[in-house]
Amino acid sequence: MSTNASDRLAMINLQLQQPKFSESAVICYEHDGIGELILNCPSRLNTMRMDLIAPIRDQLTKWNGKMKVLVLKSSSAGKTFSAGVDLKHMMENMSKGQHNDNLDFITVGYTLFHRMASLPRPLIAIFDGIAMGSGAGIGVHVSFRIATENTKFAMPESKIGLAPDSGLGFTFSRLDGSLGIYLGLTGFPLKGTDAFHAGIATHYVPSTRIAELEHRLASLPRPVTHDDVNDTIENVSNDSIPPPSMPSEIRRAIDRYDSVRAIFTALKEEQMSSSEPVKQWAQRTLAHLQTLCPTSLVVILAHIRRCGSLTLGQCFDHDYSLVQKLIIRPDFYHGVHTITRGSKARGSVVGWQPATIEEIEDERAIVRGFLSTPSTRPLHLVCGINTSDAPDFTEYPYRQYMLPSEHDIKDILEASTERHTSRTSGLDFILSHLNGKHGTREKVLEVLDRKTKTIDRVLKWID
Repeated sequence: MSTNASDRLAMINLQLQQPKFSESAVICYEHDGIGELILNCPSRLNTMRMDLIAPIRDQLTKWNGKMKVLVLKSSSAGKTFSAGVDLKHMMENMSKGQHNDNLDFITVGYTLFHRMASLPRPLIAIFDGIAMGSGAGIGVHVSFRIATENTKFAMPESKIGLAPDSGLGFTFSRLDGSLGIYLGLTGFPLKGTDAFHAGIATHYVPSTRIAELEHRLASLPRPVTHDDVNDTIENVSNDSIPPPSMPSEIRRAIDRYDSVRAIFTALKEEQMSSSEPVKQWAQRTLAHLQTLCPTSLVVILAHIRRCGSLTLGQCFDHDYSLVQKLIIRPDFYHGVHTITRGSKARGSVVGWQPATIEEIEDERAIVRGFLSTPSTRPLHLVCGINTSDAPDFTEYPYRQYMLPSEHDIKDILEASTERHTSRTSGLDFILSHLNGKHGTREKVLEVLDRKTKTIDRVLKWID
């Protein structure tokens, strides 16, 4: 039997060994030194409740040091990873006066998410489907995040009167330019390749190769290092990853911002652009922002900016304080009722308070009220003090497995002693200083097209 045929047979046998999914919210499955955590609530889109996050917490404790690799995925592969917090369940708790039950759930969730970010064992989250809100937060901080062609990554919290939480302020504040602020304000989804180029995912793997990836991981001899896992993912990754889908001229427009009011003004001005793609984008984005919670938009902008100077643990503390203030506001009730009841909610509940961004007289006062005043219940997240497996950090500890950032590319280009006369010359020089990761060439090309210009026959970076 050929090696390829043997590999295919082994993969088929592995798939046949997969457990028949029961009604358990999470399936915990061990094979060949691999510990799989399988989200298994398809009827509710794997939304987050205590019955989903508590088993993951308990299983990680049970597996501590025993598994060579951990995998987090969904039984609804190709459709849904997780659609976030179960808003209906949260609202039911609030209607019964069980506010502390919601806070207990958030406490357990944040503590789990932070712990998953700093596990010593390689942990792979496979975003093969919708990853939204806290459903994105449960996997976005782990050492390896895989996007596929089915990925739809979004934080649409401004639609329900909230702000990106679950540590996503940490993630968004570290994306290139103002992309994180744009994603946080609009809640627009990113497809798989764009999530990869943005740095939200560390790798892009076609869904048809996920089974092969798991087979290769199972074949790795102990001990397994993060480098071993990275090499394995790279070997099954697509070597012809498309470039980012957002045109460079729109990315340039996104990077121009100040206050929320100024963003609205800038979008109105962009509608006069000579570029038809920019004009249409500005019209669509402004119309969308005008439907979202004005207070949330102000809070989100300041929140993401502040998270840029915080550690991940501090971001969770910050989120916890902020969420407590937002979920008791009428805006939250309005947003959730509008989503869960659709047209039936119109006219039955009040709208946003205030209704428009123009009605907000002082954005700074809103920021002070939400971001600078203490909450009634602190998180007390322990980071790197009394627990050896939850150190805190200001950058993701396995950042070397991600695509280079704009800052990385700029630093390499400006460190060159050569006078690069073209983007081609600059591209070759930059690629020679990077690790050859799939997608690197496409990312560097996009950044150079957007951020450099040849002046006096010398390629220069333009901020």
